[in-house]
Amino acid sequence: MKWQFSTNEDRSMLVVKTEGVLDIESANAMRNEGAQLIRQNGYLKCLLDHSGAEGISLSIKFYETVCLNNGYAVSVFFDRESALAWLEA
Repeated sequence: MKWQFSTNEDRSMLVVKTEGVLDIESANAMRNEGAQLIRQNGYLKCLLDHSGAEGISLSIKFYETVCLNNGYAVSVFFDRESALAWLEA
């Protein structure tokens, strides 16, 4: 899996765009790199755009539940506009 980080300074947010096959090794590397950028910039928001990724299934809702149970404010969306609206609320 490939990923690209960008920032949205107006929204104080890290944006991650992925493509290719999602695998656990790549996901862990991306998470570590993204967490470092979030800490460095003081961001409280992150948009993960997996619309170009392969291997994403509806079990992603399970991931959402696990994150919520661990105290993270996470929500899974299947369109970018809804995700941005949630982040800005």
